[in-house]
Amino acid sequence: MTINSQTLQNVQNKTRDFFDFLDPTVTIIPRVVEEILFIDVSTTDPDDQTLIGNKGDILFSLQLLLSLVLNREEAEPLQVVLDVNEYRVRREKALQELMQRVVEQVETTGNSYELEPMRPFERRIIHVILQDFPELDSFSVGEEPNRRVVIKKRD
Repeated sequence: MTINSQTLQNVQNKTRDFFDFLDPTVTIIPRVVEEILFIDVSTTDPDDQTLIGNKGDILFSLQLLLSLVLNREEAEPLQVVLDVNEYRVRREKALQELMQRVVEQVETTGNSYELEPMRPFERRIIHVILQDFPELDSFSVGEEPNRRVVIKKRD
């Protein structure tokens, strides 16, 4: 689906209406990358976790609700990715730092390492990072919401 300027303006208006109930002071910037609608939201206090919650729980719930609102009248569904105060950017950086330590540990000890349960977008980041380490293998185990990544040396 191609997202035109009229659709983007409609998204901006609906997103503004959606967030007016939660925090009317937020700044909303929609953008399209490879047919995915990214909606970046900034609050007046960049350290405010109210719209993010513990480990992004509120953020992902808001993303689901906003996606339902935005897709209610669309013929073709929009893939919506919501970010608040650059939570996703900060989380990706934290995962990259974690992986530096885990890779070193797995390479040094030879033992596999099981990460804490993560959301699908976080597990995807881990798998992408590990593509740069051909001597290591990663796979996901468990059921949602306790699905996690295991890293081990390749056989």
